[in-house]
Amino acid sequence: MKSIPSSVYKSIRQLAEGALEGDWVLLGGALLPVLGIEIRVTTDIDLVPLSSQGNSSLSMAFKFSEQAHLPIESVNSAALYFLEKIPKFRDHLVVLHEWEKGRLYRPNLVLFLQLKLARFSESDYLDCVEMVKLEGSSIKLDDKKRLKTLLKEKKSKLRGDQKVWIEKLFELLE
Repeated sequence: MKSIPSSVYKSIRQLAEGALEGDWVLLGGALLPVLGIEIRVTTDIDLVPLSSQGNSSLSMAFKFSEQAHLPIESVNSAALYFLEKIPKFRDHLVVLHEWEKGRLYRPNLVLFLQLKLARFSESDYLDCVEMVKLEGSSIKLDDKKRLKTLLKEKKSKLRGDQKVWIEKLFELLE
């Protein structure tokens, strides 16, 4: 699959407004360029509906892809499965864009790290570093404690490079 052109990231808000209705969440590596962090390219856009709209959601995701001049498989809704596994995930959503017929959300730092730590590949680690750099200084004390607890729990289950990555994230949160 081809990587997503940078022009698409810059226009995600407008594409969402033109194609989507209801509440949606932009997740994963595609979120970073939208926030002005261009460290890597992605091959898909993790965009998930917040309410079940059945085929209507699927149809809107296809329309989004079409308007972005991307193959329809470029928009991936599989992240919804992982998002819904996190209790009270909605408490950690931030409005990215709002229009008459809907809203586009993104995860805050706590939710972003929870999602990335589940798989925790090298690209996930690099994404986490960038989000901590972006939001780490403004994070609430309770959220910082929560993140440190998550990192400690994850570290106890890891070996090698992943364990080192967790330690570096922990240092960034200090």
